[in-house]
Amino acid sequence: MLSPVPANLKRDKKALRREAFERRKSVRNVDAAAEGLARTGLGMLEGSGTDKNITGYLPVRGEIDSRPLLNALHQKGFTLALPAIIEADTPEMEFRFWTPDASLTDGAFDIPVPPAENGILKEPDILLVPLLAFDRDGFRLGYGGGYYDRALEKMRAKNPRVRAFGLAFSEQEIDAVPREPHDQPLDAVLTPDGVVSVREDRA
Repeated sequence: MLSPVPANLKRDKKALRREAFERRKSVRNVDAAAEGLARTGLGMLEGSGTDKNITGYLPVRGEIDSRPLLNALHQKGFTLALPAIIEADTPEMEFRFWTPDASLTDGAFDIPVPPAENGILKEPDILLVPLLAFDRDGFRLGYGGGYYDRALEKMRAKNPRVRAFGLAFSEQEIDAVPREPHDQPLDAVLTPDGVVSVREDRA
């Protein structure tokens, strides 16, 4: 694994987020990228043994389209769930069961979510995580809410085998993501061009 980012290399996260948004918006051939991601993800996740409970997300704000991958996983018999922020002013989210034909409702920040009556996946094996940028230490730049960091910290405390895979365009890789003590690293990043292995100590 690469060594931690020296303090003098840390950049202002707000400025970096602006740059990352622009970088992501500049990606072309997004449909082909989504299909490539589905191939990468299915190839890796089908070999995940008994890990059949997966949380995903639906794309917003220019995120790589995860739907071809989620649809393929559903067809292969995986159990899927999507995140739902419980309330906009609370730091917690839950993962509600989802299938491609399920109805959705408007959640916090107007993000579509499965309704609460679908039930909650409380112990996922794998989380598929959105991001703005990532590095080869396994750190991701998110939107600043810390929802995934809090969820992963709790899940890993109960089950160290829980894995988190970022979904990204290859163009979202940067040299170093500024990190803070609460940041939870990814185990790998899935891109249209293949798997970027990052956290080798989390086998």
